[in-house]
Amino acid sequence: MSEDMQSFAETIYKIIVSFMSVSSVAALEKYWLSNLDAINIIKNTDNDLYLKLISKFKEQKNAINLVAIGKTESLDDKSIERLRETETRIESETGQRRGSGYSEHHPNARFWKKS
Repeated sequence: MSEDMQSFAETIYKIIVSFMSVSSVAALEKYWLSNLDAINIIKNTDNDLYLKLISKFKEQKNAINLVAIGKTESLDDKSIERLRETETRIESETGQRRGSGYSEHHPNARFWKKS
């Protein structure tokens, strides 16, 4: 095996791993299948590098599954805080809409409403 092929396989490995950040297992499988020719080049050139690539795909799949079942957060702290604030605002607006709809259909509901 020549050094050029080894270098080529390592470059392919780096490219595949660097673009592996997908958000679902189905997308990860699609990514594997779309790069199957390049993966076969790695497999035929350097089996250890191929096994390393497989372990990277397994790690990515496990990370996706952990996010899916809620064991880990995929967002940073600021994003999580903004998400919580948005959910609180939406819940408040929904409650106000629900309350105003109730008072329109039930005239006695306005009697107890605090001003």
